Amino acid sequence: MHKLIKNSSIFFRLILALRQINKFNSVRSSYHKQAKKIIRNQIITHYPDLPNQLSLKMQWYMAECLFTCEAYHQLLGHRSTMAQRKLYLQSGALITLCDYVVDELKMDVGQIKQLNTHPEKTKSPITSLYLYCNQLVMKQLKNDQFIKADHYFNQFFDAQLQSAQQHNPSLTKDAVDQICKAKCGYMMLFLRSLIGADHNCPLKTS
Repeated sequence: MHKLIKNSSIFFRLILALRQINKFNSVRSSYHKQAKKIIRNQIITHYPDLPNQLSLKMQWYMAECLFTCEAYHQLLGHRSTMAQRKLYLQSGALITLCDYVVDELKMDVGQIKQLNTHPEKTKSPITSLYLYCNQLVMKQLKNDQFIKADHYFNQFFDAQLQSAQQHNPSLTKDAVDQICKAKCGYMMLFLRSLIGADHNCPLKTS
C-alpha cells in the first residue's frame, strides 16, 4: 500500500512537471499565444518585414523567458501582474535580437558600442528593431531595478560576444564550458532583475 501511494505521488508530480514544461514547450500553449500577440502588435508593427524564421525563434525565446520569470514568482510566493508578464515577453524579444546581431550579423564590440551610443546612425532594420526592443524593456524599469537590469544585460551581451568564439577549435573544453555558463548565468540574472523584488528577498521554500 505504501509503495502504491509513493508511486502515485511520483506519477502525479511527473504529470505536473510535464504540464509546466509544456507551457513553453508547446506552440499551442498560452505562453506562445501571448508571444505571438506581442510580435504581431509591437514587433511587426515596428518592422513589417521581420523574417519568419526570426519571428519563430523570437516566439520561443519569449515563451521561455515568461516561463522562467513565472517560476521566479512561484519561488518568491507571489503572482505576476499582466504588465509584468508583458515585460517578460518583451525581454525575450530583446534577448533574441541580442543573439541575432552577434551570431548572424557578426557585429563586433566596436560596432555594438556605436550602436548603443549613436542609435541615430543605425540603418539596418534589425539593429533598429534591437534598439526599439531595448528601449521598450528598459524604459519600464525604475531606479535600482533599472541599474541591476542594465548591468546584467550588458554582462549577458558581453557573454554573447564571447559565445561567438565557442566553436574555435583551439579553445579547450573548460573554456567553452565557461563561455556557456556565463551566457546562461547572466541571462538568468537579467531575467531575475526584472521581477522587481529585492535580490536579498528570501525564497519561499514551503
